Amino acid sequence: MRNKLHLRQFWSENRWLLLGIAWLLSLALGFFGFYIYAIENGEDWTAGDVIYRTFQLVTMNSGAVEGEVNWMLQAARFLLPLLTIYTVFQVLMQLFVEQMQKLRLRRQKDHVVICGMGRKGSRLARELLGLGRQVVIIENELKQENAKIFRHLGAIILAGDATNKDVLIRARILHARNLVCLLGGDSENLQTAYQAYQLTRTRRVGKLTCIIHLSSIDLLNLLRSCELSIQPGVPFELETFNPYERTARMLLQDNPGWREDSSLQDIPESLLVVGLGRLGEQLVVQAGYLWHLLKRQGRLCIKVVDRDAVEKIQNLLRNYPQLGKVCELIPQQADIYTAGPLQNILAKPGEQVLIQQTYICLGDPVLSLQVCLNLLQIPEIITGPIRVQLSKEAGLVDLLEKPLPGLGDVGRVRTFDFYDYACSAALILGGMHEMLARDLHEIYRTGSEFAST
Repeated sequence: MRNKLHLRQFWSENRWLLLGIAWLLSLALGFFGFYIYAIENGEDWTAGDVIYRTFQLVTMNSGAVEGEVNWMLQAARFLLPLLTIYTVFQVLMQLFVEQMQKLRLRRQKDHVVICGMGRKGSRLARELLGLGRQVVIIENELKQENAKIFRHLGAIILAGDATNKDVLIRARILHARNLVCLLGGDSENLQTAYQAYQLTRTRRVGKLTCIIHLSSIDLLNLLRSCELSIQPGVPFELETFNPYERTARMLLQDNPGWREDSSLQDIPESLLVVGLGRLGEQLVVQAGYLWHLLKRQGRLCIKVVDRDAVEKIQNLLRNYPQLGKVCELIPQQADIYTAGPLQNILAKPGEQVLIQQTYICLGDPVLSLQVCLNLLQIPEIITGPIRVQLSKEAGLVDLLEKPLPGLGDVGRVRTFDFYDYACSAALILGGMHEMLARDLHEIYRTGSEFAST
């Protein structure tokens, strides 16, 4: 089944190239077939005559010759007319799809325009389409198989550069309700948002809510401070989000201890973060922020395991100098790939800390699973729930949900897919909640001492 899917995808992405090769081979068969036929039958044909007769095979005007027909000419007599019919059919189908898409676009109103068809954009589009929303996707490097899948689901696909005004106009941005910028770089997302802002200045009905994905936290905070300074009267609303900040906050708030109404016994006082990448860093920052915001007593203990744990924690404290006042950060420097079982690192005499909550934030799904199973072997240290970052596409989630005997207490383990948290339909449909959360964060960032310098 998987081989069929790969074959279908390969054909969809390389259809015109393969058709071109088939045309060249068929024309070559026709040329050499006529050339050999002329020699065998004593015909005085020039090269021009052979080429002319070869092209006549396309319309079946020159294949009926007297005498014995060699195999190359015989093959060309059938292949070229069949290729002609198939090519014309494909071109007509392509034109039909394009014209139908143009007709649908003219009727689009209050739709969602998604710029970027990567993993985040594809998941968001699929979820929105499942909820019955109208979706237009703009993608510069369009894969035909993906486009076919999303067209079948009901999306309109436009090939083009989303930073180009003309492409946004084709997507009927003046009639859209939401624009979601999920392109590869922050600069591209900002440029797309700026072009949309310029276009909506002439909009007369409704407003456009533009949601920008930004990887840089500094740029995110800078842009958030400018969100309220958009010229009054322009029907344009700007919302920003960082997928790592958003995911970290949602992961923490999945635990009752991080909510305002939590009881004292629910409050985790010690965390373990394995992997201090961008998600791991935001888990530390957001945990410190929530600890401070909820006025917890003492300092939150966070143990960090990473190859460059000491250096990364120092950088984190430089960027968030007040973090050290609410958190006790314990770096555990170790290369997880080569350091052997993690229990040997965490169970060193004199360095043991009871861990009430664990987050494994590694990009490698196999390594994440290995670390998780290692931690389950030391229940005397890892006492609380374990959250493991595992992509659904990795195919390893079932191993924890339907465990084999001897794996340990996997009931404490919950997996999470980064992209499910980072960019979901709630980001679009629950915009008001996002604004309230941002307002709370902005008040906290500017009014409290726990701020990034």
